[in-house]
Amino acid sequence: MRCSIYSVVFAAIFVASTLAQGPGNGVAKGTYASSNPVVGLEWMLKYLPTTAAEDSCSSNYCKAGSFPDGEKWQGRAQLVQPFTGMITRNCQLFSKFSTYKAVSGAVNLVAATSKGSDCGYYQGYAFDTTTATPIHATFAHNQDTCCKACAATKGCTGATYSPEVSTGRRLLQPMPGEGFGLHLVNVVASSTTGGLSIAELEDKYTDRLGDFSSFDPFMDYSIQLFTANLPAYAAAFAKDEVPHLLASWPAGSGSTWYSIFVRVPGSQMILELQGRDHPDGSVALGGGSALLPLESRMSPRNVALYTKYVKDKNNLLYAAGVSRATSNMTSVEEFYLNVLKASSTQSLDISGVSRRCFKWATSQSDVCFTQRPDTQLQAGGFDVKAMEANMWAVHAKNLKAPSNGDKYNDNHYAVDCQTSGDFLATYFTKNNPYPLSKASTFAFSCAQDYIIDPTGWTIQVDLRFQTSYPGCGWKSGTSGPTSLVQPITQ
Repeated sequence: MRCSIYSVVFAAIFVASTLAQGPGNGVAKGTYASSNPVVGLEWMLKYLPTTAAEDSCSSNYCKAGSFPDGEKWQGRAQLVQPFTGMITRNCQLFSKFSTYKAVSGAVNLVAATSKGSDCGYYQGYAFDTTTATPIHATFAHNQDTCCKACAATKGCTGATYSPEVSTGRRLLQPMPGEGFGLHLVNVVASSTTGGLSIAELEDKYTDRLGDFSSFDPFMDYSIQLFTANLPAYAAAFAKDEVPHLLASWPAGSGSTWYSIFVRVPGSQMILELQGRDHPDGSVALGGGSALLPLESRMSPRNVALYTKYVKDKNNLLYAAGVSRATSNMTSVEEFYLNVLKASSTQSLDISGVSRRCFKWATSQSDVCFTQRPDTQLQAGGFDVKAMEANMWAVHAKNLKAPSNGDKYNDNHYAVDCQTSGDFLATYFTKNNPYPLSKASTFAFSCAQDYIIDPTGWTIQVDLRFQTSYPGCGWKSGTSGPTSLVQPITQ
Protein backbone atom coordinates (compact mmCIF):
# COMPACT_ATOMS: atom_id res chain seq x y z
CA MET A 1 0.00 0.00 0.00
CA ARG A 2 1.39 3.41 -0.97
CA CYS A 3 1.11 6.31 1.44
CA SER A 4 1.79 9.94 0.60
CA ILE A 5 4.05 12.10 2.72
CA TYR A 6 1.03 14.20 3.67
CA SER A 7 -0.85 11.25 5.12
CA VAL A 8 2.26 10.21 7.05
CA VAL A 9 2.57 13.71 8.46
CA PHE A 10 -1.12 13.79 9.38
CA ALA A 11 -0.82 10.44 11.14
CA ALA A 12 2.22 11.64 13.06
CA ILE A 13 0.38 14.75 14.18
CA PHE A 14 -2.66 12.72 15.24
CA VAL A 15 -0.61 10.25 17.29
CA ALA A 16 1.46 13.00 18.90
CA SER A 17 -1.57 15.11 19.72
CA THR A 18 -3.18 12.22 21.58
CA LEU A 19 -0.14 12.15 23.85
CA ALA A 20 0.49 15.87 24.10
CA GLN A 21 -0.56 17.84 27.13
CA GLY A 22 -1.22 21.37 25.96
CA PRO A 23 -4.05 23.79 25.25
CA GLY A 24 -7.14 21.85 24.23
CA ASN A 25 -5.92 18.54 25.64
CA GLY A 26 -5.63 17.61 29.30
CA VAL A 27 -3.69 19.52 31.93
CA ALA A 28 -2.40 22.31 29.72
CA LYS A 29 -0.16 24.60 31.77
CA GLY A 30 1.12 25.71 35.12
CA THR A 31 0.94 29.45 35.86
CA TYR A 32 2.41 31.47 38.71
CA ALA A 33 2.05 35.10 39.73
CA SER A 34 5.51 36.62 39.59
CA SER A 35 7.17 39.89 40.56
CA ASN A 36 9.55 39.64 37.58
CA PRO A 37 8.29 37.14 34.97
CA VAL A 38 10.81 38.03 32.27
CA VAL A 39 13.78 36.84 34.35
CA GLY A 40 12.15 33.43 34.66
CA LEU A 41 11.42 33.26 30.94
CA GLU A 42 15.07 33.96 30.14
CA TRP A 43 16.09 31.01 32.35
CA MET A 44 13.54 28.60 30.86
CA LEU A 45 14.55 29.45 27.29
CA LYS A 46 18.20 28.89 28.13
CA TYR A 47 17.97 25.59 30.02
CA LEU A 48 14.79 23.89 28.80
CA PRO A 49 13.52 22.81 25.35
CA THR A 50 10.95 25.60 25.25
CA THR A 51 9.91 28.48 23.04
CA ALA A 52 8.38 31.78 24.06
CA ALA A 53 4.59 31.56 23.84
CA GLU A 54 3.24 32.83 20.53
CA ASP A 55 0.13 34.33 22.11
CA SER A 56 2.08 36.56 24.50
CA CYS A 57 2.18 40.28 23.88
CA SER A 58 5.01 41.85 21.89
CA SER A 59 8.26 41.92 23.87
CA ASN A 60 6.41 40.04 26.65
CA TYR A 61 4.66 43.24 27.80
CA CYS A 62 0.97 44.08 27.47
CA LYS A 63 0.25 47.80 27.50
CA ALA A 64 -2.46 49.29 29.69
CA GLY A 65 -5.77 49.12 27.86
CA SER A 66 -4.76 46.10 25.79
CA PHE A 67 -6.92 43.74 27.85
CA PRO A 68 -9.57 44.02 30.56
CA ASP A 69 -7.10 43.05 33.30
CA GLY A 70 -4.79 45.88 32.20
CA GLU A 71 -1.03 46.24 32.07
CA LYS A 72 0.96 43.05 32.54
CA TRP A 73 4.40 41.54 32.14
CA GLN A 74 4.60 37.98 30.82
CA GLY A 75 7.18 35.22 31.13
CA ARG A 76 5.33 32.53 29.22
CA ALA A 77 7.19 29.54 27.78
CA GLN A 78 5.81 26.41 26.11
CA LEU A 79 7.40 22.98 25.79
CA VAL A 80 8.68 22.03 22.35
CA GLN A 81 6.49 19.26 20.97
CA PRO A 82 8.03 16.22 19.23
CA PHE A 83 5.75 16.36 16.20
CA THR A 84 6.95 19.84 15.17
CA GLY A 85 10.24 18.23 14.13
CA MET A 86 12.47 20.94 15.57
CA ILE A 87 16.12 19.90 15.36
CA THR A 88 18.26 22.73 16.71
CA ARG A 89 18.18 25.86 18.82
CA ASN A 90 17.54 28.05 15.83
CA CYS A 91 17.32 31.51 17.43
CA GLN A 92 20.82 32.84 18.09
CA LEU A 93 20.87 35.79 20.47
CA PHE A 94 23.57 38.47 20.39
CA SER A 95 24.65 41.23 22.76
CA LYS A 96 26.54 43.02 19.98
CA PHE A 97 26.57 42.81 16.19
CA SER A 98 28.01 44.81 13.33
CA THR A 99 28.19 43.09 9.95
CA TYR A 100 25.71 40.74 8.32
CA LYS A 101 25.45 38.58 5.23
CA ALA A 102 22.76 37.36 2.87
CA VAL A 103 21.40 33.95 3.92
CA SER A 104 18.34 32.51 2.21
CA GLY A 105 15.48 31.92 4.66
CA ALA A 106 17.20 33.55 7.64
CA VAL A 107 15.84 36.61 9.42
CA ASN A 108 17.81 39.23 11.33
CA LEU A 109 16.04 40.77 14.31
CA VAL A 110 16.92 44.04 15.98
CA ALA A 111 15.58 44.24 19.54
CA ALA A 112 12.52 46.36 20.28
CA THR A 113 13.35 49.91 21.33
CA SER A 114 10.52 50.24 23.86
CA LYS A 115 8.48 47.89 26.04
CA GLY A 116 5.53 46.36 24.24
CA SER A 117 6.89 47.14 20.77
CA ASP A 118 8.03 44.59 18.18
CA CYS A 119 11.47 43.81 16.80
CA GLY A 120 12.77 45.11 13.52
CA TYR A 121 12.89 42.24 10.99
CA TYR A 122 15.22 41.90 8.00
CA GLN A 123 14.38 38.95 5.77
CA GLY A 124 17.15 37.02 4.02
CA TYR A 125 20.02 38.14 6.28
CA ALA A 126 22.02 36.70 9.17
CA PHE A 127 24.47 38.47 11.47
CA ASP A 128 28.12 37.59 10.84
CA THR A 129 29.13 35.45 13.82
CA THR A 130 32.79 36.37 13.38
CA THR A 131 32.03 39.97 14.34
CA ALA A 132 29.02 39.48 16.63
CA THR A 133 29.02 38.62 20.35
CA PRO A 134 26.76 35.62 21.00
CA ILE A 135 24.80 35.11 24.21
CA HIS A 136 23.17 31.71 23.69
CA ALA A 137 20.69 30.09 21.31
CA THR A 138 17.07 29.20 22.01
CA PHE A 139 14.30 27.33 20.22
CA ALA A 140 11.85 29.43 18.20
CA HIS A 141 8.91 28.38 16.03
CA ASN A 142 9.02 31.64 14.09
CA GLN A 143 10.60 35.08 14.05
CA ASP A 144 8.06 36.39 16.56
CA THR A 145 9.03 33.90 19.29
CA CYS A 146 12.70 34.57 18.54
CA CYS A 147 12.00 38.28 19.12
CA LYS A 148 10.32 37.49 22.44
CA ALA A 149 13.34 35.39 23.45
CA CYS A 150 15.60 38.37 22.76
CA ALA A 151 13.30 40.69 24.72
CA ALA A 152 13.49 38.32 27.71
CA THR A 153 17.27 37.98 27.64
CA LYS A 154 19.38 40.51 29.50
CA GLY A 155 21.76 42.33 27.18
CA CYS A 156 20.22 41.03 23.94
CA THR A 157 20.30 43.65 21.17
CA GLY A 158 19.58 41.39 18.20
CA ALA A 159 19.15 37.84 16.97
CA THR A 160 19.20 35.67 13.88
CA TYR A 161 16.26 33.34 13.34
CA SER A 162 16.92 30.38 11.04
CA PRO A 163 13.82 28.43 10.00
CA GLU A 164 14.55 24.72 9.94
CA VAL A 165 14.09 22.81 6.70
CA SER A 166 13.94 19.05 6.44
CA THR A 167 13.46 16.67 3.50
CA GLY A 168 12.84 19.61 1.19
CA ARG A 169 9.89 21.01 3.10
CA ARG A 170 9.47 23.37 6.00
CA LEU A 171 8.86 21.71 9.30
CA LEU A 172 5.44 21.74 10.91
CA GLN A 173 4.58 24.92 12.76
CA PRO A 174 2.38 24.87 15.86
CA MET A 175 -0.83 26.60 16.62
CA PRO A 176 -0.48 29.59 18.98
CA GLY A 177 -0.16 28.40 22.55
CA GLU A 178 0.84 24.87 21.48
CA GLY A 179 2.77 22.82 24.02
CA PHE A 180 2.38 22.54 27.79
CA GLY A 181 2.76 26.04 29.20
CA LEU A 182 5.23 27.14 31.87
CA HIS A 183 3.85 30.59 32.61
CA LEU A 184 4.88 33.48 34.85
CA VAL A 185 2.80 36.66 34.86
CA ASN A 186 2.54 39.98 36.65
CA VAL A 187 -0.85 41.61 36.17
CA VAL A 188 0.11 45.00 37.57
CA ALA A 189 -3.30 46.10 38.84
CA SER A 190 -4.21 42.78 40.49
CA SER A 191 -4.32 42.94 44.25
CA THR A 192 -2.83 40.91 47.11
CA THR A 193 -4.63 43.02 49.74
CA GLY A 194 -5.09 40.97 52.90
CA GLY A 195 -1.89 38.98 52.55
CA LEU A 196 1.67 38.93 51.31
CA SER A 197 2.68 40.64 48.10
CA ILE A 198 4.08 38.32 45.45
CA ALA A 199 7.60 39.66 46.04
CA GLU A 200 7.23 38.97 49.76
CA LEU A 201 6.02 35.43 49.06
CA GLU A 202 8.94 34.81 46.69
CA ASP A 203 11.25 35.88 49.53
CA LYS A 204 9.58 33.24 51.72
CA TYR A 205 10.42 30.65 49.06
CA THR A 206 14.03 31.85 49.05
CA ASP A 207 14.23 31.55 52.84
CA ARG A 208 12.84 28.03 52.79
CA LEU A 209 14.60 26.57 49.76
CA GLY A 210 18.03 28.07 50.36
CA ASP A 211 20.73 26.42 48.26
CA PHE A 212 18.68 23.24 47.58
CA SER A 213 21.02 21.20 49.78
CA SER A 214 18.06 19.48 51.45
CA PHE A 215 14.44 18.70 50.67
CA ASP A 216 11.77 21.19 51.73
CA PRO A 217 7.97 20.66 51.64
CA PHE A 218 7.65 23.73 49.41
CA MET A 219 9.30 21.64 46.70
CA ASP A 220 5.95 19.85 46.50
CA TYR A 221 4.58 23.07 44.92
CA SER A 222 5.92 22.03 41.54
CA ILE A 223 5.42 21.09 37.92
CA GLN A 224 6.60 17.55 37.20
CA LEU A 225 8.25 16.99 33.82
CA PHE A 226 9.55 13.66 32.49
CA THR A 227 12.69 13.43 30.40
CA ALA A 228 14.40 10.39 28.92
CA ASN A 229 17.78 12.04 29.55
CA LEU A 230 17.86 13.25 33.15
CA PRO A 231 21.70 13.27 33.37
CA ALA A 232 21.87 15.96 30.67
CA TYR A 233 19.98 18.39 32.90
CA ALA A 234 22.00 17.49 36.00
CA ALA A 235 25.19 18.15 34.05
CA ALA A 236 23.96 21.51 32.72
CA PHE A 237 22.86 22.70 36.16
CA ALA A 238 26.12 21.53 37.76
CA LYS A 239 28.22 23.24 35.06
CA ASP A 240 26.50 26.59 35.58
CA GLU A 241 26.17 26.16 39.35
CA VAL A 242 22.38 26.29 39.24
CA PRO A 243 21.10 25.21 42.70
CA HIS A 244 19.29 21.88 42.45
CA LEU A 245 18.53 18.78 44.48
CA LEU A 246 18.83 15.16 43.34
CA ALA A 247 16.47 12.48 44.69
CA SER A 248 15.55 8.84 44.09
CA TRP A 249 12.25 7.05 44.55
CA PRO A 250 10.59 3.66 43.98
CA ALA A 251 8.75 3.37 40.65
CA GLY A 252 7.27 -0.11 41.20
CA SER A 253 8.37 -3.64 40.28
CA GLY A 254 11.62 -3.07 42.14
CA SER A 255 12.78 -0.23 39.88
CA THR A 256 14.20 3.11 41.03
CA TRP A 257 13.56 6.41 39.24
CA TYR A 258 14.99 9.83 39.94
CA SER A 259 14.14 13.52 40.26
CA ILE A 260 15.92 16.85 39.97
CA PHE A 261 14.30 19.73 41.85
CA VAL A 262 15.15 23.20 40.56
CA ARG A 263 13.66 26.66 40.98
CA VAL A 264 13.02 29.06 38.12
CA PRO A 265 14.98 32.08 39.45
CA GLY A 266 13.18 34.46 41.78
CA SER A 267 9.78 32.87 41.24
CA GLN A 268 7.39 30.44 42.92
CA MET A 269 7.88 27.99 40.03
CA ILE A 270 9.59 24.78 41.15
CA LEU A 271 10.29 22.17 38.47
CA GLU A 272 10.70 18.50 39.28
CA LEU A 273 12.43 16.84 36.33
CA GLN A 274 11.83 13.09 36.47
CA GLY A 275 13.51 10.21 34.69
CA ARG A 276 14.62 6.58 34.70
CA ASP A 277 18.39 7.19 34.66
CA HIS A 278 20.51 8.16 37.63
CA PRO A 279 21.21 11.90 37.14
CA ASP A 280 24.87 11.43 37.98
CA GLY A 281 26.31 10.04 34.75
CA SER A 282 29.33 8.58 36.56
CA VAL A 283 27.08 5.91 38.05
CA ALA A 284 27.37 4.04 34.75
CA LEU A 285 31.10 3.84 35.46
CA GLY A 286 30.60 2.60 39.00
CA GLY A 287 30.71 6.06 40.62
CA GLY A 288 28.02 8.42 41.77
CA SER A 289 26.65 9.26 45.16
CA ALA A 290 23.60 8.21 47.15
CA LEU A 291 20.62 10.47 46.51
CA LEU A 292 17.91 11.73 48.82
CA PRO A 293 15.28 8.96 49.07
CA LEU A 294 11.67 10.08 48.64
CA GLU A 295 8.27 8.46 48.29
CA SER A 296 7.07 7.47 44.80
CA ARG A 297 6.79 10.68 42.76
CA MET A 298 4.72 9.43 39.82
CA SER A 299 1.49 7.48 39.47
CA PRO A 300 1.76 3.87 38.23
CA ARG A 301 -0.12 4.74 35.01
CA ASN A 302 2.45 7.38 34.09
CA VAL A 303 5.38 5.20 35.08
CA ALA A 304 4.05 2.63 32.59
CA LEU A 305 3.62 5.34 29.95
CA TYR A 306 7.02 7.00 30.28
CA THR A 307 8.88 3.69 30.47
CA LYS A 308 8.34 3.56 26.70
CA TYR A 309 9.92 6.96 25.93
CA VAL A 310 13.40 7.06 24.42
CA LYS A 311 16.14 9.68 24.33
CA ASP A 312 16.05 12.37 21.68
CA LYS A 313 18.52 15.01 20.54
CA ASN A 314 16.74 17.88 22.30
CA ASN A 315 16.13 16.11 25.63
CA LEU A 316 12.43 16.94 25.34
CA LEU A 317 10.29 17.34 28.43
CA TYR A 318 6.78 15.92 28.90
CA ALA A 319 4.20 17.11 31.43
CA ALA A 320 3.72 14.30 33.95
CA GLY A 321 1.90 16.20 36.67
CA VAL A 322 1.13 19.35 38.58
CA SER A 323 1.96 19.08 42.27
CA ARG A 324 0.80 20.90 45.39
CA ALA A 325 1.64 20.70 49.08
CA THR A 326 -1.30 20.53 51.47
CA SER A 327 -1.92 20.68 55.19
CA ASN A 328 -5.26 18.85 54.93
CA MET A 329 -5.33 15.82 52.63
CA THR A 330 -8.84 14.84 53.74
CA SER A 331 -10.26 18.12 52.44
CA VAL A 332 -8.35 17.82 49.14
CA GLU A 333 -9.45 14.24 48.56
CA GLU A 334 -13.08 15.07 49.27
CA PHE A 335 -13.03 18.03 46.88
CA TYR A 336 -11.30 16.30 43.96
CA LEU A 337 -13.22 13.03 44.12
CA ASN A 338 -16.70 14.22 45.08
CA VAL A 339 -16.91 17.78 43.74
CA LEU A 340 -14.58 17.84 40.73
CA LYS A 341 -15.36 14.18 39.89
CA ALA A 342 -11.70 13.40 39.23
CA SER A 343 -10.50 9.82 39.53
CA SER A 344 -7.68 8.59 41.75
CA THR A 345 -4.41 7.53 40.08
CA GLN A 346 -2.23 7.20 43.18
CA SER A 347 -2.85 6.86 46.91
CA LEU A 348 0.17 6.51 49.15
CA ASP A 349 0.74 6.71 52.91
CA ILE A 350 4.27 5.99 54.08
CA SER A 351 6.50 7.19 56.94
CA GLY A 352 4.19 10.06 57.85
CA VAL A 353 3.83 11.22 54.24
CA SER A 354 0.49 11.10 52.39
CA ARG A 355 0.35 11.51 48.62
CA ARG A 356 -2.72 11.52 46.38
CA CYS A 357 -2.87 11.97 42.60
CA PHE A 358 -5.96 12.60 40.51
CA LYS A 359 -6.93 12.51 36.85
CA TRP A 360 -9.29 14.87 35.05
CA ALA A 361 -11.34 13.03 32.39
CA THR A 362 -9.02 12.26 29.44
CA SER A 363 -6.00 14.04 30.90
CA GLN A 364 -2.61 12.33 30.72
CA SER A 365 -1.01 14.55 33.36
CA ASP A 366 -1.87 13.99 37.01
CA VAL A 367 -2.71 16.56 39.66
CA CYS A 368 -0.94 15.49 42.86
CA PHE A 369 -0.97 16.57 46.50
CA THR A 370 1.46 15.73 49.28
CA GLN A 371 1.04 16.21 53.00
CA ARG A 372 4.16 15.77 55.10
CA PRO A 373 5.41 16.89 58.53
CA ASP A 374 6.51 20.53 58.45
CA THR A 375 8.23 22.19 61.43
CA GLN A 376 8.87 25.57 59.81
CA LEU A 377 6.10 27.37 61.72
CA GLN A 378 7.31 26.11 65.09
CA ALA A 379 10.77 27.39 64.13
CA GLY A 380 9.36 30.84 63.43
CA GLY A 381 9.10 30.21 59.72
CA PHE A 382 6.40 30.15 57.04
CA ASP A 383 4.97 26.67 56.58
CA VAL A 384 2.44 25.04 54.20
CA LYS A 385 -0.47 25.85 56.49
CA ALA A 386 0.63 29.50 56.63
CA MET A 387 0.90 29.51 52.83
CA GLU A 388 -2.70 28.30 52.54
CA ALA A 389 -3.91 30.82 55.13
CA ASN A 390 -2.18 33.63 53.22
CA MET A 391 -3.83 32.67 49.92
CA TRP A 392 -7.30 32.32 51.46
CA ALA A 393 -6.90 35.65 53.28
CA VAL A 394 -6.24 37.35 49.93
CA HIS A 395 -9.17 35.58 48.26
CA ALA A 396 -11.53 36.50 51.12
CA LYS A 397 -10.49 40.15 50.96
CA ASN A 398 -10.66 40.56 47.18
CA LEU A 399 -13.28 38.08 45.93
CA LYS A 400 -16.33 39.91 47.22
CA ALA A 401 -18.27 38.49 44.27
CA PRO A 402 -17.39 35.86 41.66
CA SER A 403 -16.73 38.53 39.04
CA ASN A 404 -13.83 39.89 41.10
CA GLY A 405 -10.29 38.57 41.02
CA ASP A 406 -6.96 38.83 42.79
CA LYS A 407 -3.30 38.24 42.05
CA TYR A 408 -3.27 34.78 43.63
CA ASN A 409 -5.75 33.56 41.01
CA ASP A 410 -2.71 33.55 38.73
CA ASN A 411 -1.34 30.65 40.79
CA HIS A 412 -3.18 28.06 38.74
CA TYR A 413 -3.04 25.10 36.41
CA ALA A 414 -5.36 24.80 33.42
CA VAL A 415 -7.35 21.74 32.45
CA ASP A 416 -8.69 21.41 28.89
CA CYS A 417 -10.72 18.24 28.55
CA GLN A 418 -13.38 19.28 26.01
CA THR A 419 -16.09 17.82 28.23
CA SER A 420 -19.10 19.31 29.98
CA GLY A 421 -18.58 21.40 33.10
CA ASP A 422 -22.25 21.73 33.94
CA PHE A 423 -21.86 19.51 37.02
CA LEU A 424 -19.62 22.22 38.49
CA ALA A 425 -22.23 24.93 37.91
CA THR A 426 -24.84 22.71 39.53
CA TYR A 427 -22.67 22.09 42.59
CA PHE A 428 -21.76 25.75 43.07
CA THR A 429 -25.40 26.79 42.71
CA LYS A 430 -26.37 24.40 45.50
CA ASN A 431 -23.26 25.14 47.57
CA ASN A 432 -22.47 28.79 46.95
CA PRO A 433 -19.30 29.60 48.98
CA TYR A 434 -19.87 33.38 49.03
CA PRO A 435 -19.18 35.41 51.08
CA LEU A 436 -15.69 33.99 51.47
CA SER A 437 -13.71 33.92 54.67
CA LYS A 438 -10.24 32.88 55.75
CA ALA A 439 -11.79 29.53 56.67
CA SER A 440 -13.23 28.84 53.17
CA THR A 441 -12.19 25.60 51.52
CA PHE A 442 -13.36 26.24 47.94
CA ALA A 443 -14.49 29.07 45.69
CA PHE A 444 -14.99 30.04 42.07
CA SER A 445 -14.57 33.11 39.89
CA CYS A 446 -16.21 34.01 36.60
CA ALA A 447 -12.96 35.08 34.93
CA GLN A 448 -11.39 32.17 33.02
CA ASP A 449 -13.84 29.80 34.77
CA TYR A 450 -11.58 29.70 37.84
CA ILE A 451 -12.09 27.24 40.68
CA ILE A 452 -10.13 27.56 43.93
CA ASP A 453 -9.41 24.24 45.61
CA PRO A 454 -8.86 23.68 49.37
CA THR A 455 -5.16 24.59 49.18
CA GLY A 456 -6.04 28.13 48.02
CA TRP A 457 -4.49 27.48 44.59
CA THR A 458 -6.65 27.96 41.51
CA ILE A 459 -7.73 25.86 38.52
CA GLN A 460 -8.52 27.38 35.12
CA VAL A 461 -11.28 25.10 33.91
CA ASP A 462 -11.61 25.13 30.13
CA LEU A 463 -14.70 22.98 29.76
CA ARG A 464 -18.01 23.41 27.93
CA PHE A 465 -20.94 24.93 29.84
CA GLN A 466 -24.67 25.12 29.17
CA THR A 467 -25.36 26.61 32.59
CA SER A 468 -23.47 29.24 34.58
CA TYR A 469 -21.79 29.50 37.93
CA PRO A 470 -24.10 31.53 40.22
CA GLY A 471 -23.57 35.26 39.77
CA CYS A 472 -21.66 34.94 36.50
CA GLY A 473 -24.48 35.63 34.04
CA TRP A 474 -23.43 33.39 31.18
CA LYS A 475 -25.63 32.70 28.23
CA SER A 476 -26.60 29.11 27.56
CA GLY A 477 -24.17 27.40 25.23
CA THR A 478 -21.24 29.76 25.84
CA SER A 479 -17.94 28.85 27.48
CA GLY A 480 -17.64 31.88 29.73
CA PRO A 481 -19.24 34.94 31.28
CA THR A 482 -21.04 37.44 29.08
CA SER A 483 -20.50 40.32 31.47
CA LEU A 484 -16.73 40.02 31.25
CA VAL A 485 -14.37 39.86 28.32
CA GLN A 486 -12.04 36.92 28.89
CA PRO A 487 -8.48 38.22 29.45
CA ILE A 488 -5.57 36.85 27.47
CA THR A 489 -4.56 33.40 28.70
CA GLN A 490 -2.10 33.63 31.57
